[in-house]
Amino acid sequence: MSARGQTTLDFAVGVSVFLLTVGFVFLFVPSVFAPFEVVQGTPVTADRAATHLVDGLLAGESPGALAPACTVGFFADAPRPGCPYSPGPVSDALGLGDGSARVTVENGTGVVSYANTTLARGPADVPAEGTVAVRTALLDGERYTVRVVVW
Repeated sequence: MSARGQTTLDFAVGVSVFLLTVGFVFLFVPSVFAPFEVVQGTPVTADRAATHLVDGLLAGESPGALAPACTVGFFADAPRPGCPYSPGPVSDALGLGDGSARVTVENGTGVVSYANTTLARGPADVPAEGTVAVRTALLDGERYTVRVVVW
């Protein structure tokens, strides 16, 4: 025996109580926050789709700028030479697979019309559980908000 007065049994009981307490905390804490969770689509998917749209499909010559011809063609669902998208569902253009999406270009008052084309594409009836990603971009030198809703 040592001079400390601790036996193997004391050590085993102490470690067991510690491990049970840690296990209880890991099991209990997530259920505390469960009522406050918001069930939505995956934010990563919406963010990826918005980035792909603004920095890829509609990208202009300078960073953060939209190419006017590609932007009008995308929202009119018409092919344009030199633009890296093909006509079809907006979810296919954004690479969402089975997901749905709505894309709009807005200013402070609502959806923008540019070159006689309303810059909105996708189903108008967006469900409440849709996930929104927003980007700011320039179109002909004017600042607009590109909003992508994914569900």
